[in-house]
Amino acid sequence: MQKTRSQHTIQFITMAEDKYVNPLVISITQALKFYPDSLFYVYDVGLSKSTRKKLQSLSANIIIEKWIVTLVPIRIKHSFTSYRNMILLYLKTAVYNFRKHKKHIGLLEQIYAHHDFEIKIFNKFLIIQHHNTKHKKPFIFLDADAFLINDIDELLEDDFDLGVTLRRFSEIEYTYNNCNVLNVGILLFLGKYQTNTALITAWHNALKENTELYCEQTALTRLLHRSDPTIFDTTNSTKTITLAEQNIRIRILPCDIYNFNWIEEFDVEKHSAHVKVLHFKSERFK
Repeated sequence: MQKTRSQHTIQFITMAEDKYVNPLVISITQALKFYPDSLFYVYDVGLSKSTRKKLQSLSANIIIEKWIVTLVPIRIKHSFTSYRNMILLYLKTAVYNFRKHKKHIGLLEQIYAHHDFEIKIFNKFLIIQHHNTKHKKPFIFLDADAFLINDIDELLEDDFDLGVTLRRFSEIEYTYNNCNVLNVGILLFLGKYQTNTALITAWHNALKENTELYCEQTALTRLLHRSDPTIFDTTNSTKTITLAEQNIRIRILPCDIYNFNWIEEFDVEKHSAHVKVLHFKSERFK
C-alpha cells in the first residue's frame, strides 16, 4: 500500500561545491520527493554558474545562498598517536596510488590539505549558525553526499531539540585526536529558536577551544559528553542537558538507520526497507 503524501514541512540545508553536484542532485530530489512543500537551502561554497542553474531548474523550492568561506583560526595540537596515524595513512595512500599509477602529493602538502579541510568543516558550523539566526525555524542539515531513501516522519513527529547519529558501538573511540563517536553528516535541529540558539552558541564556544582533529564533529561530541557522560550509552534514546539555562533534549539515533555510511556493506534487499539516510562519506559517491 503506497504511503500518502507527507504533510510535514521542514527546511533542509547543505553546503556544496561542484564536485558534489551528482549526489547533491539526488539529495535535493529525494528530500523534496518525501517533503514536497519543504525548502532546500544550498550554501554555495564553490558552485559554477552552470551548476547553480542546474540546481535551480530542479524545483522552485531550492534556494541558493552564496557563502564566502571564512578563514577561521585552526589550532590543532597533534599527539604522538595522531602523527603516527597520519604517517601510516600517508604511506598506505602512497602505496595505493603507486599501484594504480595515480599522482600522489607529499606529506607536507597533505597536512596543508587537511588544514584547509578543517577550515571548511568549521564553516559548516558557521553555515548552521547563519541559517538558524536568519530563519529562526527548525531545520535539518545534510552533507551534500547524504540523502534520504525513506521518509523520516517518525522523527518529525517526535519531541526533541537536536537529533544526532551515533556510530556503531564497535567504532566508538574517545581518545584525544581520535574522537570517533558521532557522524555529523545529518543533524536535526527540531527545537524552538531559543533552544537551537543556546545549543549552537555552546557548540561555537567548544569549537573555539577545540585543539583536536575534525573540529566541528569533535567539539559537538565533547560538549554533549561533558554535559552528560551517559549520553552515548544507548541509541534511540533522548537525554536532557542544560545549556545557557535552556533544557535541551538530545535524541541519540543509530547511524545504521539514519546515517548509513558503510556503503560497501549496503545490500538493497537487506537494508533498503529500514535505512532512512545513505551517506557516501569520503567521496565514496565517485
